Order: sequence, then structure tokens, then C-alpha cells
Amino acid sequence: MGTVRLSSRRSLVKKLKKEGYWVRGVDIKERQSRGPGTGHEFAPTQADEFLPLDLRQPQNCRAALTLRQACPERSRRAQDRRRSGL
Repeated sequence: MGTVRLSSRRSLVKKLKKEGYWVRGVDIKERQSRGPGTGHEFAPTQADEFLPLDLRQPQNCRAALTLRQACPERSRRAQDRRRSGL
């Protein structure tokens, strides 16, 4: 999503979370706030997990798409919430 505007990425994460999906955010830079009033503040991500990875590297793409042991359980819970209408 490197070419997608930041507000569009936030909207996508928010939408997916609202629908009950487990979301992993990936960006080349850490999500850090540079302090109030600097114009470079980052909103905290709503993603379940954030990985600071450079997706120009194939091994980082694989890492971004690999589910860890705990993630499938979260995914099952999200699916259960969607089915129950929560």
C-alpha cells in the first residue's frame, strides 16, 4: 500500500477491524510521533499488529504474509464475531 494515501490506509484498517478481521500493518518506518505541533504526528494504528518492514525485499514480503502461531486463533474469533453479527 505504499502508493495509497495515508488516510485511505487508515480507512481500510478501520473498515476491516469493524468487520471483525485481524489486521497487520506494514510500513518501512516505525509508527512514531514526532511531538505535538510539528505536523508530522502519526495517529496510533488500529491494526492488531504492526511490522516495520521494507516490502521491496522478498523475504520481508514473506514475513508480512506469514501468520504466527497465535494469529489463526484471532482469525477464528473474528470469523465467529462476523457470523454472530457483532
